[in-house]
Amino acid sequence: MASTIDIQKIQLEHVTIRSGKDFDVVRSNLESIVPRIDDGIFTLLRYRETARALRELEALPVLSIFGFRDHGAAVQVAGLQRQAI
Repeated sequence: MASTIDIQKIQLEHVTIRSGKDFDVVRSNLESIVPRIDDGIFTLLRYRETARALRELEALPVLSIFGFRDHGAAVQVAGLQRQAI
C-alpha cells in the first residue's frame, strides 16, 4: 500500500506587539485578559467527542491562548538572547 501526503495551505496572521513596558508586565497583562483554552478540550478530542469540543471552542472569545512555548530559549542555539513567549 502506497503512502500519500496531503498538503493544505492555511492562512496565518502574525501579530507583533511592541511596548516600552517590561516584558514580564506585558506578559502578565496579556495573560490576565486573554483566556487560556481549557486542556479538557484535548481530552474531549482524544475520546472523539468532537461535537462537544467544537461547541466549547466556539463559546470562547476570538482570541485565546492555545499554549505556551518559550521561543526565547529556542533562539539561544543561534547565540541570541530574546524574551519571547
